[in-house]
Amino acid sequence: FASMREINNAYRNESRGFEIVTGNSVLGGFDRAVVYGTSGADHLRVMPEFAQLTRGTGQTEFRASQFDRFEAKGLGGNDVAEFTDSVGNDHITLEHNRTIMTGNGFHNTATDFATVYARATRGGNDQATFFDSAGDDTYIVRPGESISMTGQGYENKIWGFDGSTAFADNGGFDQSFMFDTDGDDVFMARPTNSSITGQLDGQRYEHVSHNFEVMTGDASNGGFDAAFTYDSAGDDQITIRPDYAEVRGANDSFRHRLLNFQTVLAHGNAGGNDTATFLDTYVFTTGAVSNDRFVSTGDRASMNQMGTDFRKTVEGYETINTFSTGGDDIAVFEDVQDTERLEGDGANATIASRGTRVNGFGQVQAASRDNHNPTADLEVVNFVFEQIGDWFNV
Repeated sequence: FASMREINNAYRNESRGFEIVTGNSVLGGFDRAVVYGTSGADHLRVMPEFAQLTRGTGQTEFRASQFDRFEAKGLGGNDVAEFTDSVGNDHITLEHNRTIMTGNGFHNTATDFATVYARATRGGNDQATFFDSAGDDTYIVRPGESISMTGQGYENKIWGFDGSTAFADNGGFDQSFMFDTDGDDVFMARPTNSSITGQLDGQRYEHVSHNFEVMTGDASNGGFDAAFTYDSAGDDQITIRPDYAEVRGANDSFRHRLLNFQTVLAHGNAGGNDTATFLDTYVFTTGAVSNDRFVSTGDRASMNQMGTDFRKTVEGYETINTFSTGGDDIAVFEDVQDTERLEGDGANATIASRGTRVNGFGQVQAASRDNHNPTADLEVVNFVFEQIGDWFNV
């Protein structure tokens, strides 16, 4: 069954029993088309100027051409909808049970389709917005490839869009995964959002996620990639090794995971009593031992895997613990001032005023600030200790 009528019922045309029905909007006005699927598997194709719904096993096909507004209702089953962009700037909104794509002169909607695919290949600056369901959802960003959000009973996936934003506000345990390109990319993570930016084919891209319980950035695809994290006002913790870092908020209020970034800078200036734990390479490798270098200054600390570009830095963290389990690792305390005191005992070297302790390093080096005379108090230690500058030794 199909019908077309004027909004005030000036006319009404109906058809029954036809395998293919086409509605055309060519004479002006603001025209709207609504088509319905079946309880079986329906397939929808939507372009700005044309839409086609193949119902069930293909016995019936509805087509709509040049309508100002188009809507398709899936009505159950394993339904698939495919959207295509225009040559202009388009926007698509993807929810777990509804998708809306808009642009100049068109507004297309698909409701209750289990699988939605959208492609932006015809030009313009095209953007996408994703929303989660009440269950557990996963948002995956692969710039230059695909972007998707999936959950119980649905999959939304897009290609070719210049940017996307995803919101996880509706409940469940939601996770976002952002992957880099083969160029230089930047991942930024705050307690409630994360983003990845870079260049693709000479154009800037940006993808953003909001309010996901776990937000992961993965820089496995090449380039020189950097990650920046920011703490909350509560007590946060960061665990760092050369190829990995994880930030956890108080009571697991948020979690950031950073994989394979050459540079990581973690900010801990928003408040709370924040703790950073550095782990050397040897803890997580087998075979050849790698050598690491830890450096502490007055306001920041960093560790880098010597001979590589991996460098992880924290600033503003109140407590810093660093562990070496093998290799020729070295710990360096730089710019030590008059008011600071370095203490050594067994495998530990500590400057309490910095909240910094190193453990298990074969060599510890301490350098005083120019014209300063800090204190060193060493008991029996099992590391090589080197002093640089002027010191008062207890």
